[in-house]
Amino acid sequence: MKKLLSILVLSLLFGGSGYAKDTLISCSADKNTIYPTFIFEINDRKKDIKLVEGLAVNEDKKLIKEFSKNNIDFEYDGIFTYSRDKDNNLVANNNEKYINIVISRMTGRMSFLMDERNNDKLLPMESFTCKKTEPIF
Repeated sequence: MKKLLSILVLSLLFGGSGYAKDTLISCSADKNTIYPTFIFEINDRKKDIKLVEGLAVNEDKKLIKEFSKNNIDFEYDGIFTYSRDKDNNLVANNNEKYINIVISRMTGRMSFLMDERNNDKLLPMESFTCKKTEPIF
């Protein structure tokens, strides 16, 4: 009887979390901007967020500063940007940048800032609206 009870308790403890799905959110800019729509995958069980689409980033250079029921605050380091020269060729910019992203889980708002480290000038943050999304297929 004790074995049966312990099996029942363990199955109730571990039964629900094994099937927890990741949440996909899509964040679109509030105004015309150079930044695309971002798609993130949020894993509440692991307290992790992953940028699935929007910019090419290195997940190894991600720092999660806050992961709570209200906010997710994280940044990526080592971002290289590109621009076009007068002949319309892609040219790598010399300065390595970082991006800081804050997502409010209460309002569905995302703030996005891309800047260089140790930059004295203050750049405006871009504002995005986020909503839950599902894969098409």
